[in-house]
Amino acid sequence: MLAVATSLIENKQGYYVPAAISGRHVHLCRADIDTLFGTGYKLSHHRDLVQPGQFACKEKVALVGAKGRIEGVRVLGPARPHTQVEISQTDSYKAGIVPVVRMSGKTEGTPGCTLMGPKGEVKLDHGVIIAARHLHMSAAQADRYGLMNGQVISVRKTGVRETIFGNVVVRAGDGHELELHIDTDEANAAGMTCGELLEIVVYVKMMESNKELIERITKEVLSRLGINQYGEKKPDTLAVYTGYVFNEAAVSAYLNKRENVTCVLFGEAVYNNAAFDYINAAAHDEKQRLANMLDKYNAIVIVTPPLSYIQRAAAADDSAYECMLALRPLLWGKKVTLLLDFALPRNKRGFSELSDSIDALEQMGMVIEALRDNANEGRKELVTEQDVKDAAKRRLDSIKIMPNAIVTALARDTAAELGIRIEL
Repeated sequence: MLAVATSLIENKQGYYVPAAISGRHVHLCRADIDTLFGTGYKLSHHRDLVQPGQFACKEKVALVGAKGRIEGVRVLGPARPHTQVEISQTDSYKAGIVPVVRMSGKTEGTPGCTLMGPKGEVKLDHGVIIAARHLHMSAAQADRYGLMNGQVISVRKTGVRETIFGNVVVRAGDGHELELHIDTDEANAAGMTCGELLEIVVYVKMMESNKELIERITKEVLSRLGINQYGEKKPDTLAVYTGYVFNEAAVSAYLNKRENVTCVLFGEAVYNNAAFDYINAAAHDEKQRLANMLDKYNAIVIVTPPLSYIQRAAAADDSAYECMLALRPLLWGKKVTLLLDFALPRNKRGFSELSDSIDALEQMGMVIEALRDNANEGRKELVTEQDVKDAAKRRLDSIKIMPNAIVTALARDTAAELGIRIEL
Protein backbone atom coordinates (compact mmCIF):
# COMPACT_ATOMS: atom_id res chain seq x y z
CA MET A 1 0.00 0.00 0.00
CA LEU A 2 3.01 2.36 -0.09
CA ALA A 3 2.07 3.55 -3.58
CA VAL A 4 -1.47 4.17 -2.41
CA ALA A 5 -0.25 5.98 0.68
CA THR A 6 1.44 8.62 -1.44
CA SER A 7 -1.40 9.22 -3.88
CA LEU A 8 -4.69 11.09 -3.98
CA ILE A 9 -7.78 9.24 -5.10
CA GLU A 10 -10.56 11.26 -6.63
CA ASN A 11 -13.65 10.01 -8.44
CA LYS A 12 -17.14 11.25 -9.00
CA GLN A 13 -18.14 10.68 -5.36
CA GLY A 14 -15.28 12.45 -3.61
CA TYR A 15 -11.80 11.98 -2.19
CA TYR A 16 -10.52 8.78 -0.58
CA VAL A 17 -7.80 7.68 1.83
CA PRO A 18 -6.47 4.19 2.64
CA ALA A 19 -7.14 3.03 6.19
CA ALA A 20 -4.72 1.22 8.52
CA ILE A 21 -6.11 -0.73 11.47
CA SER A 22 -3.91 -0.24 14.53
CA GLY A 23 -3.70 -3.12 16.98
CA ARG A 24 -2.32 -2.72 20.48
CA HIS A 25 1.34 -1.66 20.50
CA VAL A 26 3.97 0.21 22.48
CA HIS A 27 6.58 2.86 21.68
CA LEU A 28 9.54 2.57 24.05
CA CYS A 29 12.13 5.08 25.18
CA ARG A 30 15.80 4.04 25.26
CA ALA A 31 15.90 3.56 29.02
CA ASP A 32 12.85 1.29 29.02
CA ILE A 33 14.28 -0.80 26.14
CA ASP A 34 17.35 -1.40 28.30
CA THR A 35 15.23 -2.41 31.28
CA LEU A 36 12.95 -4.75 29.36
CA PHE A 37 15.48 -6.38 27.03
CA GLY A 38 18.92 -5.65 28.43
CA THR A 39 21.40 -2.78 28.41
CA GLY A 40 22.28 -1.64 24.89
CA TYR A 41 19.70 -3.96 23.31
CA LYS A 42 18.94 -3.22 19.64
CA LEU A 43 15.34 -3.71 18.49
CA SER A 44 14.92 -6.28 15.68
CA HIS A 45 13.28 -5.14 12.45
CA HIS A 46 10.12 -7.10 11.54
CA ARG A 47 8.56 -4.99 8.76
CA ASP A 48 8.41 -1.38 7.61
CA LEU A 49 5.32 0.72 8.30
CA VAL A 50 3.85 3.27 5.90
CA GLN A 51 4.94 6.21 8.04
CA PRO A 52 8.52 7.09 7.06
CA GLY A 53 11.22 5.66 9.30
CA GLN A 54 8.81 3.67 11.45
CA PHE A 55 8.80 -0.11 11.68
CA ALA A 56 7.25 -3.01 13.55
CA CYS A 57 9.72 -4.94 15.71
CA LYS A 58 9.96 -8.66 16.36
CA GLU A 59 9.97 -7.92 20.09
CA LYS A 60 6.78 -8.10 22.16
CA VAL A 61 6.03 -7.35 25.80
CA ALA A 62 3.28 -8.15 28.28
CA LEU A 63 0.96 -5.41 29.56
CA VAL A 64 -0.31 -5.75 33.13
CA GLY A 65 -3.16 -3.70 34.55
CA ALA A 66 -5.28 -3.78 37.71
CA LYS A 67 -7.49 -6.64 36.49
CA GLY A 68 -5.49 -8.60 33.95
CA ARG A 69 -2.52 -9.25 31.73
CA ILE A 70 -2.32 -8.92 27.94
CA GLU A 71 0.44 -10.88 26.23
CA GLY A 72 2.10 -10.18 22.90
CA VAL A 73 1.97 -6.38 22.74
CA ARG A 74 4.04 -5.44 19.67
CA VAL A 75 6.92 -3.00 20.04
CA LEU A 76 7.22 -0.33 17.32
CA GLY A 77 10.48 1.38 16.46
CA PRO A 78 12.53 3.45 16.54
CA ALA A 79 12.94 4.46 20.20
CA ARG A 80 11.03 7.57 21.28
CA PRO A 81 11.76 10.20 23.94
CA HIS A 82 8.92 8.88 26.11
CA THR A 83 7.24 5.47 26.37
CA GLN A 84 3.66 5.35 25.13
CA VAL A 85 1.23 2.40 25.11
CA GLU A 86 -1.72 2.36 22.66
CA ILE A 87 -4.63 -0.01 23.30
CA SER A 88 -8.29 -0.36 22.36
CA GLN A 89 -11.36 0.09 24.54
CA THR A 90 -11.76 -3.69 24.68
CA ASP A 91 -8.15 -4.05 25.85
CA SER A 92 -8.78 -1.53 28.61
CA TYR A 93 -11.61 -3.66 30.02
CA LYS A 94 -9.44 -6.77 30.09
CA ALA A 95 -6.49 -5.04 31.74
CA GLY A 96 -8.56 -2.94 34.12
CA ILE A 97 -7.30 0.42 32.87
CA VAL A 98 -9.58 3.47 32.80
CA PRO A 99 -9.40 4.51 29.12
CA VAL A 100 -8.40 7.96 27.91
CA VAL A 101 -8.65 8.98 24.25
CA ARG A 102 -5.68 11.13 23.24
CA MET A 103 -3.56 12.08 20.28
CA SER A 104 -0.16 10.41 20.20
CA GLY A 105 2.34 12.25 22.40
CA LYS A 106 -0.33 13.83 24.59
CA THR A 107 0.07 11.56 27.60
CA GLU A 108 -0.19 14.00 30.51
CA GLY A 109 -2.84 12.84 32.98
CA THR A 110 -3.24 9.41 31.36
CA PRO A 111 -3.26 6.09 33.28
CA GLY A 112 -0.23 3.86 33.63
CA CYS A 113 0.48 0.14 33.59
CA THR A 114 3.30 -2.36 34.01
CA LEU A 115 5.27 -3.63 31.02
CA MET A 116 7.08 -6.94 31.34
CA GLY A 117 9.93 -8.09 29.12
CA PRO A 118 12.44 -10.95 29.14
CA LYS A 119 14.98 -8.99 31.22
CA GLY A 120 12.83 -6.88 33.51
CA GLU A 121 9.72 -4.82 34.01
CA VAL A 122 8.80 -1.15 33.72
CA LYS A 123 6.13 0.49 35.89
CA LEU A 124 4.54 3.44 34.09
CA ASP A 125 2.62 6.05 36.10
CA HIS A 126 1.18 7.42 32.82
CA GLY A 127 1.41 6.87 29.06
CA VAL A 128 -1.46 4.48 28.24
CA ILE A 129 -3.91 5.90 25.69
CA ILE A 130 -6.60 4.96 23.23
CA ALA A 131 -5.31 6.74 20.14
CA ALA A 132 -7.64 9.37 18.71
CA ARG A 133 -8.57 8.85 15.08
CA HIS A 134 -6.13 10.64 12.85
CA LEU A 135 -5.13 11.03 9.22
CA HIS A 136 -1.44 11.15 8.29
CA MET A 137 -0.47 13.05 5.13
CA SER A 138 2.56 14.87 3.80
CA ALA A 139 2.48 18.63 3.33
CA ALA A 140 2.16 18.15 -0.43
CA GLN A 141 -0.71 15.70 -0.01
CA ALA A 142 -2.50 18.05 2.39
CA ASP A 143 -2.17 20.83 -0.17
CA ARG A 144 -3.68 18.63 -2.88
CA TYR A 145 -6.60 17.68 -0.66
CA GLY A 146 -7.11 21.23 0.54
CA LEU A 147 -6.60 20.21 4.18
CA MET A 148 -4.49 21.70 6.97
CA ASN A 149 -2.55 20.26 9.87
CA GLY A 150 -4.79 20.05 12.93
CA GLN A 151 -8.02 20.25 10.92
CA VAL A 152 -10.81 17.94 12.14
CA ILE A 153 -12.68 16.02 9.43
CA SER A 154 -15.01 13.06 9.02
CA VAL A 155 -14.56 9.97 6.87
CA ARG A 156 -17.12 7.46 5.66
CA LYS A 157 -16.86 3.72 5.31
CA THR A 158 -19.44 2.53 2.77
CA GLY A 159 -21.04 -0.91 2.46
CA VAL A 160 -23.44 -3.04 4.48
CA ARG A 161 -22.19 -1.56 7.76
CA GLU A 162 -21.77 2.00 6.53
CA THR A 163 -20.16 4.13 9.22
CA ILE A 164 -19.10 7.77 9.48
CA PHE A 165 -16.05 8.34 11.69
CA GLY A 166 -16.02 11.88 13.03
CA ASN A 167 -13.34 13.81 14.94
CA VAL A 168 -10.53 12.63 12.67
CA VAL A 169 -7.52 14.90 13.24
CA VAL A 170 -5.33 15.72 10.25
CA ARG A 171 -1.60 15.30 10.95
CA ALA A 172 0.15 16.91 7.99
CA GLY A 173 3.81 17.70 7.46
CA ASP A 174 7.23 16.18 6.96
CA GLY A 175 7.51 12.61 8.22
CA HIS A 176 3.93 11.72 7.32
CA GLU A 177 2.43 9.69 4.44
CA LEU A 178 -1.21 9.32 3.42
CA GLU A 179 -2.86 6.86 5.81
CA LEU A 180 -5.90 6.92 8.10
CA HIS A 181 -5.36 5.31 11.54
CA ILE A 182 -8.22 3.76 13.51
CA ASP A 183 -8.11 1.02 16.12
CA THR A 184 -9.39 -2.56 15.99
CA ASP A 185 -12.62 -1.84 17.87
CA GLU A 186 -13.61 0.86 15.39
CA ALA A 187 -12.66 -1.25 12.38
CA ASN A 188 -14.50 -4.35 13.62
CA ALA A 189 -17.65 -2.35 14.33
CA ALA A 190 -17.68 -1.13 10.73
CA GLY A 191 -16.64 -4.47 9.19
CA MET A 192 -13.47 -2.96 7.74
CA THR A 193 -10.32 -4.50 6.31
CA CYS A 194 -6.83 -3.02 6.35
CA GLY A 195 -6.14 -0.98 3.22
CA GLU A 196 -9.82 -0.25 2.55
CA LEU A 197 -10.57 3.14 1.04
CA LEU A 198 -12.67 5.57 3.09
CA GLU A 199 -14.28 8.69 1.68
CA ILE A 200 -13.47 12.09 3.14
CA VAL A 201 -16.82 13.67 3.98
CA VAL A 202 -15.59 17.08 5.14
CA TYR A 203 -12.90 18.56 2.92
CA VAL A 204 -11.94 21.70 1.08
CA LYS A 205 -12.06 21.25 -2.70
CA MET A 206 -8.81 21.48 -4.54
CA MET A 207 -7.97 24.26 -6.90
CA GLU A 208 -8.94 23.69 -10.53
CA SER A 209 -5.30 24.10 -11.55
CA ASN A 210 -4.55 20.72 -9.92
CA LYS A 211 -7.12 18.83 -11.97
CA GLU A 212 -4.64 17.38 -14.47
CA LEU A 213 -2.37 16.17 -11.67
CA ILE A 214 -5.27 14.58 -9.86
CA GLU A 215 -6.41 12.73 -12.98
CA ARG A 216 -2.92 11.33 -13.54
CA ILE A 217 -2.50 10.25 -9.92
CA THR A 218 -6.01 8.80 -9.85
CA LYS A 219 -5.36 6.65 -12.91
CA GLU A 220 -2.13 5.29 -11.47
CA VAL A 221 -3.52 4.58 -8.02
CA LEU A 222 -6.67 2.89 -9.29
CA SER A 223 -4.56 0.70 -11.55
CA ARG A 224 -2.34 -0.33 -8.64
CA LEU A 225 -5.36 -0.99 -6.45
CA GLY A 226 -6.97 -3.14 -9.12
CA ILE A 227 -10.22 -1.16 -9.23
CA ASN A 228 -11.91 0.55 -12.13
CA GLN A 229 -12.65 4.24 -12.71
CA TYR A 230 -15.87 3.98 -10.73
CA GLY A 231 -14.10 2.85 -7.55
CA GLU A 232 -15.29 -0.73 -7.95
CA LYS A 233 -13.15 -3.79 -7.28
CA LYS A 234 -11.10 -5.25 -10.12
CA PRO A 235 -13.39 -7.30 -12.40
CA ASP A 236 -13.37 -11.03 -11.71
CA THR A 237 -14.06 -12.15 -15.30
CA LEU A 238 -12.34 -11.22 -18.55
CA ALA A 239 -14.55 -11.89 -21.60
CA VAL A 240 -12.42 -12.18 -24.75
CA TYR A 241 -14.19 -11.19 -27.99
CA THR A 242 -11.95 -12.51 -30.77
CA GLY A 243 -14.20 -11.72 -33.73
CA TYR A 244 -17.86 -11.53 -34.65
CA VAL A 245 -20.27 -12.32 -31.83
CA PHE A 246 -22.96 -14.84 -32.71
CA ASN A 247 -26.25 -14.74 -30.81
CA GLU A 248 -25.26 -11.52 -29.04
CA ALA A 249 -28.34 -11.42 -26.82
CA ALA A 250 -27.60 -14.89 -25.48
CA VAL A 251 -23.95 -13.95 -24.90
CA SER A 252 -24.99 -10.88 -22.91
CA ALA A 253 -27.44 -12.95 -20.86
CA TYR A 254 -24.66 -15.45 -20.13
CA LEU A 255 -22.18 -12.78 -19.03
CA ASN A 256 -24.81 -10.94 -16.99
CA LYS A 257 -24.87 -13.94 -14.64
CA ARG A 258 -21.24 -13.26 -13.74
CA GLU A 259 -19.99 -10.50 -11.47
CA ASN A 260 -17.60 -7.74 -12.52
CA VAL A 261 -17.07 -8.46 -16.20
CA THR A 262 -14.54 -6.68 -18.39
CA CYS A 263 -14.65 -7.31 -22.14
CA VAL A 264 -11.58 -7.17 -24.37
CA LEU A 265 -12.17 -6.58 -28.09
CA PHE A 266 -10.15 -7.59 -31.14
CA GLY A 267 -10.58 -7.27 -34.89
CA GLU A 268 -14.22 -7.21 -35.95
CA ALA A 269 -15.54 -7.72 -32.43
CA VAL A 270 -18.45 -5.45 -31.51
CA TYR A 271 -19.22 -4.22 -27.99
CA ASN A 272 -22.86 -3.30 -27.37
CA ASN A 273 -23.42 -3.92 -23.67
CA ALA A 274 -23.16 -0.80 -21.51
CA ALA A 275 -23.29 -2.97 -18.36
CA PHE A 276 -19.69 -4.08 -18.83
CA ASP A 277 -16.35 -2.30 -18.87
CA TYR A 278 -14.29 -2.91 -21.97
CA ILE A 279 -10.72 -2.74 -23.27
CA ASN A 280 -9.90 -2.19 -26.94
CA ALA A 281 -6.72 -4.20 -27.37
CA ALA A 282 -5.88 -3.06 -30.89
CA ALA A 283 -2.82 -1.04 -29.82
CA HIS A 284 0.40 -2.60 -28.52
CA ASP A 285 0.33 -0.52 -25.30
CA GLU A 286 -3.16 -1.78 -24.44
CA LYS A 287 -2.12 -5.37 -25.13
CA GLN A 288 0.87 -5.05 -22.83
CA ARG A 289 -1.22 -3.43 -20.09
CA LEU A 290 -3.74 -6.28 -20.32
CA ALA A 291 -0.93 -8.86 -20.21
CA ASN A 292 0.36 -7.25 -17.00
CA MET A 293 -3.10 -7.47 -15.42
CA LEU A 294 -4.06 -10.93 -16.72
CA ASP A 295 -3.04 -12.92 -13.65
CA LYS A 296 -5.38 -10.82 -11.48
CA TYR A 297 -8.53 -12.10 -13.21
CA ASN A 298 -10.20 -15.11 -11.60
CA ALA A 299 -11.87 -16.35 -14.78
CA ILE A 300 -11.51 -16.00 -18.55
CA VAL A 301 -14.34 -16.54 -21.06
CA ILE A 302 -13.54 -16.91 -24.76
CA VAL A 303 -16.69 -15.68 -26.50
CA THR A 304 -17.89 -17.49 -29.67
CA PRO A 305 -14.42 -17.56 -31.27
CA PRO A 306 -13.63 -18.36 -34.93
CA LEU A 307 -13.10 -22.06 -35.62
CA SER A 308 -9.45 -21.43 -36.42
CA TYR A 309 -8.99 -20.03 -32.90
CA ILE A 310 -10.23 -23.28 -31.36
CA GLN A 311 -7.78 -25.33 -33.42
CA ARG A 312 -4.81 -23.05 -32.62
CA ALA A 313 -5.60 -23.08 -28.90
CA ALA A 314 -5.94 -26.88 -28.92
CA ALA A 315 -2.44 -27.05 -30.42
CA ALA A 316 -1.18 -24.93 -27.46
CA ASP A 317 -0.11 -22.23 -29.93
CA ASP A 318 0.03 -18.97 -27.99
CA SER A 319 1.91 -17.03 -30.67
CA ALA A 320 -1.39 -15.29 -31.40
CA TYR A 321 -2.18 -12.80 -28.63
CA GLU A 322 -5.83 -13.89 -28.44
CA CYS A 323 -4.81 -17.52 -27.82
CA MET A 324 -2.32 -16.44 -25.19
CA LEU A 325 -5.21 -14.92 -23.19
CA ALA A 326 -6.67 -18.43 -22.83
CA LEU A 327 -3.57 -20.63 -22.62
CA ARG A 328 -1.52 -18.71 -20.08
CA PRO A 329 -4.34 -18.52 -17.51
CA LEU A 330 -4.88 -22.27 -17.98
CA LEU A 331 -1.23 -22.85 -17.06
CA TRP A 332 -1.66 -20.57 -14.04
CA GLY A 333 -4.61 -22.62 -12.79
CA LYS A 334 -7.29 -20.08 -13.68
CA LYS A 335 -10.78 -21.09 -14.82
CA VAL A 336 -11.00 -20.66 -18.60
CA THR A 337 -14.30 -21.20 -20.40
CA LEU A 338 -14.80 -21.69 -24.15
CA LEU A 339 -18.29 -20.35 -24.92
CA LEU A 340 -19.59 -21.91 -28.15
CA ASP A 341 -22.55 -20.74 -30.18
CA PHE A 342 -23.08 -24.01 -32.05
CA ALA A 343 -23.62 -27.75 -31.89
CA LEU A 344 -21.02 -29.43 -34.08
CA PRO A 345 -22.68 -31.23 -37.07
CA ARG A 346 -20.74 -34.50 -36.83
CA ASN A 347 -22.41 -35.92 -39.92
CA LYS A 348 -20.89 -33.22 -42.15
CA ARG A 349 -17.54 -33.61 -43.68
CA GLY A 350 -14.68 -31.43 -42.45
CA PHE A 351 -15.66 -31.00 -38.80
CA SER A 352 -14.00 -34.06 -37.24
CA GLU A 353 -10.77 -32.14 -36.55
CA LEU A 354 -12.77 -29.39 -34.85
CA SER A 355 -14.41 -31.97 -32.60
CA ASP A 356 -10.98 -33.36 -31.73
CA SER A 357 -9.80 -29.84 -30.90
CA ILE A 358 -12.70 -29.29 -28.51
CA ASP A 359 -11.90 -32.63 -26.84
CA ALA A 360 -8.26 -31.57 -26.53
CA LEU A 361 -9.18 -28.25 -24.91
CA GLU A 362 -11.35 -30.00 -22.35
CA GLN A 363 -8.52 -32.39 -21.51
CA MET A 364 -6.23 -29.36 -21.07
CA GLY A 365 -8.60 -28.15 -18.35
CA MET A 366 -10.78 -25.71 -20.30
CA VAL A 367 -14.49 -25.63 -19.46
CA ILE A 368 -16.65 -26.04 -22.58
CA GLU A 369 -20.09 -24.43 -22.59
CA ALA A 370 -22.61 -23.74 -25.34
CA LEU A 371 -25.38 -21.18 -25.67
CA ARG A 372 -28.77 -22.84 -25.51
CA ASP A 373 -31.90 -22.35 -27.56
CA ASN A 374 -34.91 -21.92 -25.25
CA ALA A 375 -37.03 -23.96 -27.67
CA ASN A 376 -34.89 -26.99 -26.85
CA GLU A 377 -34.68 -26.53 -23.11
CA GLY A 378 -33.62 -29.74 -21.44
CA ARG A 379 -31.77 -31.10 -24.48
CA LYS A 380 -28.09 -30.35 -24.64
CA GLU A 381 -26.14 -29.19 -27.66
CA LEU A 382 -22.90 -29.93 -25.82
CA VAL A 383 -22.13 -32.56 -23.18
CA THR A 384 -18.88 -32.32 -21.22
CA GLU A 385 -17.39 -34.40 -18.42
CA GLN A 386 -18.72 -31.88 -15.89
CA ASP A 387 -22.26 -32.23 -17.28
CA VAL A 388 -22.07 -35.98 -16.68
CA LYS A 389 -20.78 -35.51 -13.13
CA ASP A 390 -23.55 -32.98 -12.44
CA ALA A 391 -26.14 -35.45 -13.71
CA ALA A 392 -24.74 -38.11 -11.40
CA LYS A 393 -24.98 -35.75 -8.42
CA ARG A 394 -28.65 -35.17 -9.28
CA ARG A 395 -29.13 -38.95 -9.52
CA LEU A 396 -30.16 -38.83 -13.17
CA ASP A 397 -29.78 -41.98 -15.24
CA SER A 398 -29.65 -40.22 -18.62
CA ILE A 399 -28.77 -36.99 -20.40
CA LYS A 400 -30.94 -35.84 -23.29
CA ILE A 401 -29.16 -34.35 -26.28
CA MET A 402 -30.14 -32.65 -29.52
CA PRO A 403 -29.40 -34.22 -32.90
CA ASN A 404 -25.78 -33.56 -33.90
CA ALA A 405 -24.87 -32.50 -30.34
CA ILE A 406 -21.24 -32.52 -29.27
CA VAL A 407 -20.36 -35.18 -26.71
CA THR A 408 -16.73 -34.94 -25.68
CA ALA A 409 -14.56 -38.02 -25.28
CA LEU A 410 -14.16 -37.43 -21.54
CA ALA A 411 -17.93 -37.09 -21.23
CA ARG A 412 -18.50 -40.46 -22.95
CA ASP A 413 -15.90 -42.19 -20.75
CA THR A 414 -17.30 -40.69 -17.57
CA ALA A 415 -20.88 -41.56 -18.56
CA ALA A 416 -19.89 -45.18 -19.15
CA GLU A 417 -18.08 -45.28 -15.81
CA LEU A 418 -21.02 -43.79 -13.91
CA GLY A 419 -23.73 -45.72 -15.80
CA ILE A 420 -25.41 -42.65 -17.28
CA ARG A 421 -27.02 -42.94 -20.73
CA ILE A 422 -26.58 -40.22 -23.32
CA GLU A 423 -29.58 -40.32 -25.66
CA LEU A 424 -31.68 -38.23 -28.07
